[in-house]
This record gives sequence, C-alpha cells and structure tokens, in this order.
Amino acid sequence: MTDKRYFTRYAHSEGMTGLSFAEDGSCMLTCGSDGDVRVWKDLEDDDPKSHRVGESAYAVVFRNGRFFVSTDSNSVLAYTFPDAGPDGIVARSSAVVNHIDVGLNGTSVLVGSSDFSVKLVDIDDKSFTIFLGHEAPILSVALDPEMEFAASASCDGSVRVWKISKQQCIKSWASVFQASNELCSSKVLCRLAWQPVMEKFLAVPVENVVKIYKRSTWEEVFVLKDESIKESINVVVFSKCGRYLATGCVDGTIAAWDLTSMRCIDRQKSDKGYSVCSIEWNPNEKGEIVFCDIQVYYLGLNYVCAYQRTRFFFNRNKVAFIKINMNFMLQFVFDTLIF
Repeated sequence: MTDKRYFTRYAHSEGMTGLSFAEDGSCMLTCGSDGDVRVWKDLEDDDPKSHRVGESAYAVVFRNGRFFVSTDSNSVLAYTFPDAGPDGIVARSSAVVNHIDVGLNGTSVLVGSSDFSVKLVDIDDKSFTIFLGHEAPILSVALDPEMEFAASASCDGSVRVWKISKQQCIKSWASVFQASNELCSSKVLCRLAWQPVMEKFLAVPVENVVKIYKRSTWEEVFVLKDESIKESINVVVFSKCGRYLATGCVDGTIAAWDLTSMRCIDRQKSDKGYSVCSIEWNPNEKGEIVFCDIQVYYLGLNYVCAYQRTRFFFNRNKVAFIKINMNFMLQFVFDTLIF
C-alpha cells in the first residue's frame, strides 16, 4: 500500500532503541544509547518523562508496575513506576546484556548477553539458571508464557529452545542467518516471539520470511511470506489476541500478518528505510503498531484487526473500511487516515 499512515518522532540518540508498553496501554517506554528511559503517554506526547539509567540502555520491559532495563553496567536493573525509583539489581553479567524478556508473573527475567550465556533469574528467591551452548553473543531471548521453555538466538547463526526445568537445549536450528562475532556486526537481530493466549507457536524470522513452529513438537507448521517483502525480517511480535503477527525488516518495512489466513494483510515502509530494531502492538488499540528504528525514531503504524463486516471509526480522523473479496478473505482498505 502506498498511503503513508504513520507518525514519526525523535526518541533517542542514534543506535539501538528498546520499546515496551504498559500492560493496560496507558503509556509506552523507550530506551536508547543516550542512557535514558522515556515514558510516553502516546505518539503525540511532546514532553515525555526521562529517567537516567546509565550511559547506554539496550532493552526495556514494563511488567506489573515496574520496568526492567539493561545498561552499559553489564547488568539488568529494576525500577518502580511511575517514579522510577531504583528497585535493585536483577542480574549481572561479564559482558553487555543485549536483550531481556520478563515473564507474565513479573518475577522471572530472561537475560541474553555478549558472554554467550542465557540466564533466567527469579527475583523473589534470587535464584538463577544458566543455559550454555551458544558460541557467540546472544541477540535475542524470549520466555514461554507457560514458563516451560526459553528461546534464544545468537550471533553464531543459531536459534535454540531450552527446557527450563532440565536446564538443557531440546531443539536447535543452525544457520538460520549469517553468523557474526558480535551484535554490532550482525545483519539481523532475529528477535523471537511466543504466541500468547493460545500458546501454540514460536515465531522465528528467517531471512525475508517467518517460520512458525509448533510448541513442544517444534514441527514447522507454516511459513509467513509475501513477495513484496524483499529484505530480512529483524523483529516479530504477536498481537495480544495471538491471531496476528507484526514484523519489522532491516529496510524499514513493517507488515501485519493474519495467522488464520497465513497472509500479509498490510504493509508499510518508512521513508528513510532504516532497520527496525523493536516493535510492539498497542494493547489498547487493535489497529496500532509502534516501532523503533536504529536512527531512533519511533513510529506508529495504524492498521485494523477486526472481524465484522462493518465500518469502523477511530479517533484522530482515522477511518478504516472492511470488505470481503471473492475468496472470503478480509481485505483492509484505508481512507482519510490523517495524523
């Protein structure tokens, strides 16, 4: 689609930018190489609150009334919300922590660092489990909603699934992407995602497609691909309902996919074409995807997830029309999308 339907805003200094929503969608948090965590009310917030957490910040996750952030101190720190009061050191590493994920319980933190290790920390009892086997820095980690598995991707080009209770790798895929020695030289981030709610699938970006694997059996059940997507997919995230998937590419292309039809139902490319490094669905707005790129703009792409054969009106004069084609697939036609 050619219509421009996104709003851009400067967020942080150049470099990797992290992004996370509050569970109720009341605000979103970003972090960046300037060492700040910023709290935004929405995409039109001209005066976000900034909290200094270090010289650089690499990843941020909001969970259960506090946020967790990895910094240049080779550690993961916890802060209360909204006052951003220090709430302890969650984990330490011998190298930079590149990515984190936090369980729905808010007390289990999965940490992937440049020392090749994946670590699961229990904040309540201070215990931790280490998963070893990758042969290069960790790019991505994802914690199974059921807390049975953890998934990780590494600069060694592999993706691994770990059985938490047994502390061992139970499935691995080699040569998923081109290997490298460190995050800054990796061509992709290979950010992984577990399906929420239904909890059936693990999504793995592989070049310009997304492979969907069945949880527990690890069978490849289908592949999401579209001829319009030419470059490698960097990041993936499921919608809250679990039916839709959003992806961001290294060339700035954002796409939305329907897992029921296994089709790309909307796509948009940013003007600058910078690599997308983080992406999230707004929990409050079915049609809003927010993402950050490496040139530190965060952008809101508006798209509609709907089921009725009707007309939907959204705030700020955004209007979406839905029609059914001859194959009874949902098509989404946008009109008068004004930002």
